[in-house]
Amino acid sequence: MENPKKTHKISAKEAIIECLDQKLSSNKNLLLMGTGQTVFNLKNKFSSDRVRATPISEATLIGMSIGAARLGHKIVLDLMMANFLYLAFDQIFNQAAQSHTMYGGQTKDHFVCIALTGFNKHGGYQHSNIQNSLFTSSPQIKIICPANAYEAKGLLSAAIEAKEPVIFLMDFGISSQKDLVPIESFNIPINKAQIARSGQDLTIITFGAQVKNSCSAAESLKNELGLEIEVINLRTLVPLDKKTIIQSVRKTQKVFIIEEAIEAYSLSAYISCLIQESCYGFIKQP
Repeated sequence: MENPKKTHKISAKEAIIECLDQKLSSNKNLLLMGTGQTVFNLKNKFSSDRVRATPISEATLIGMSIGAARLGHKIVLDLMMANFLYLAFDQIFNQAAQSHTMYGGQTKDHFVCIALTGFNKHGGYQHSNIQNSLFTSSPQIKIICPANAYEAKGLLSAAIEAKEPVIFLMDFGISSQKDLVPIESFNIPINKAQIARSGQDLTIITFGAQVKNSCSAAESLKNELGLEIEVINLRTLVPLDKKTIIQSVRKTQKVFIIEEAIEAYSLSAYISCLIQESCYGFIKQP
């Protein structure tokens, strides 16, 4: 259920911890492991066989999560920063992303990996990168990017209940921002984009921290030029909600894609191709 009534104002980091606390309490088959903040906030509340701080070994942790999932457990990993996922590419791409097809659907490599991504003003280059495009090329892995604390809790809850591997990328830019978040557990569908702002003059397609920036820019353009700009918050990069994108672009006939990423081979490039294929007769300008 989305939009429960009782709320409180917490940060996205706190929303993640609250979600995991509720899920661990209600599902005795759920395990939380890793090196991130969520583990250290919850390890004293739950036994060590439910919540465990681990050595820093990303390849081992992802491989262990795949094995545990095949034995019927649900695993949530907190690996702090998405850059560390580079060390587990074999387990992610050759195992988790391929086993469902290789074994004819007999395996269920379900796990959720939480990691921070994007510009990090307090980190070095190795802690301040964008990983979205590296993972969106694999159709077997769901990629989620919340835009605020409300979405962080609701999307993570839905991710834990999903049947596929999920990489949950939370932008550094939203991790400390506070928003009103329902106290009780709730889910946000992970295959549906959100119309963050309605309009008819231009469509902005974006996700993560850039949703708030885009809505702010759209409001400024309304005040200055009288433009009504529609902002699409993707929420989920895989699967991508193509229907919402196409409907909006056909309505406004102009589109602007905002992504914090390297331009070449980015998600924006794919969305541009999708729009050209599906909205060719509707776009006023290339």
